[in-house]
Amino acid sequence: MMFRLFVAVSIFAIGGMSPGKSVASHIDCQELHAAAFLDEPAELKELILHGTDMDCRDAINQTPLITATDGASFDSFSLLLTHGANINARDEVGQTALDKALEKHAYFDMKGGETYRELYRQMIEMLIAAGAGK
Repeated sequence: MMFRLFVAVSIFAIGGMSPGKSVASHIDCQELHAAAFLDEPAELKELILHGTDMDCRDAINQTPLITATDGASFDSFSLLLTHGANINARDEVGQTALDKALEKHAYFDMKGGETYRELYRQMIEMLIAAGAGK
């Protein structure tokens, strides 16, 4: 819990605030991204049920779904996907969660990377089944 709070506060300090956002909603968004990256689905679900926008953006315009994909956080990824996160949202360089999963899948094409490669293969299949890229 303390580590997640540290990550969220660090993201908050680096990311700055978006115009029109209250401090509380900004902190909730950063907490959501931290929970997504650290694969803490219980915390993630609590924040979503609390009303935190599950498509809120971080400092590099990533949604929590992209953050979970980037962090290989499968449980958080699955939770966001099943709760209707925007699968076609793009970050500041134009990547979607599917783009990120494909990039990571290719990156782990090496001896010792089989576990992550399989994880990203599953993410790719789930995103395509949900309509990503259409």
